[in-house]
Amino acid sequence: MSSCTEGKKEVALKFADCPAAVQKTIMDHASGIQFPEVEKETKKDGRVVYEAKGKKADGQKIEIKVAADGHLLEFKTKDIDTSAATSGYFLDPWGRHYHFRLDVNYANVVNYPFAVQLPQTLITTGFLIWSVGPDGQYDQIDVVVSPSPLVVTSSQKNKDNVKSW
Repeated sequence: MSSCTEGKKEVALKFADCPAAVQKTIMDHASGIQFPEVEKETKKDGRVVYEAKGKKADGQKIEIKVAADGHLLEFKTKDIDTSAATSGYFLDPWGRHYHFRLDVNYANVVNYPFAVQLPQTLITTGFLIWSVGPDGQYDQIDVVVSPSPLVVTSSQKNKDNVKSW
């Protein structure tokens, strides 16, 4: 299938026919969704954008746009499950609960959540929030190279986490 609109060219491709970098980016953000077809769009200026649309098991729609080099351009979710709003939890774009740490002593310091070493590494802030990212994993064994300024080497499980600090 191919169409040409206002100088743009769109072609439907099988997922397997997309460049490896595009496939990897889509799968990294897709949470196990299968995409039998991906739309390849050539913009007026020659840029190529791949767009994948799919649906999670819970009915939530996912739309991912990726550049030809694998760079994520856009990630959208639609029909977000509203049960989270009534349950008192905030969910990340992958449908998982956010994690947080709160300074309850008003000292403006919070323990670094990915270190189990003593003494505990502190971050100067009143609140930390993070998502475990598309792979849904994190661990507490990041290597803290230097506590001041904070220099951290992330574990492989934490590489895609989304953090507020």
